[in-house]
Amino acid sequence: MKACRTFVLIVTPDDSYAAGVTTELSLLHEAPVLRAHSVCEANRVLAVDRPDLTMVDLDLPGDAALSLIGTLRGTEVVAVVSAGSAQLACAAMAHGATSVLVKPTAVGQGVAASARRAPHGVLSDRELYALLLVAGGTPDSEVGQILGLTVNVAKTVLTRVKAKFGVRRREHLVGEAFRGGLLK
Repeated sequence: MKACRTFVLIVTPDDSYAAGVTTELSLLHEAPVLRAHSVCEANRVLAVDRPDLTMVDLDLPGDAALSLIGTLRGTEVVAVVSAGSAQLACAAMAHGATSVLVKPTAVGQGVAASARRAPHGVLSDRELYALLLVAGGTPDSEVGQILGLTVNVAKTVLTRVKAKFGVRRREHLVGEAFRGGLLK
């Protein structure tokens, strides 16, 4: 019986992010992790072999990341976005990404940014991710599934986020998040 070769491809120009993800994946799996700095490098890897998982940083220049995602049909693709990039996350899903991962910010940077932008409090990582999903039009039931929560807990998280922005409706929440600069 032939052993399956599993590997992960990370496409990002961000050296520190690539190093962190590579370390984490190495601790979790024995699968090799390859890194490409650009779409051009990624295409050279893809010409030889197909990874089981490809992580594509949407901070690549222009539409290069979205184009790459479009060529990876049939492969698990995780689009990696910076916090506040809801539209880009939605575009990645439309191009074929199977999931979206919000890139962690420097220690304290994300908390400070959400404190400046959310008028009534700091958003937790879970609340920020829920807001990103809501901005992309994801219904509460799917927000719960994506975050690994029950629908009721997801609704509670969203209620807390709305309270922090001083709004009651989802569309007002998204509008306030855009106006405050938390979403682009």
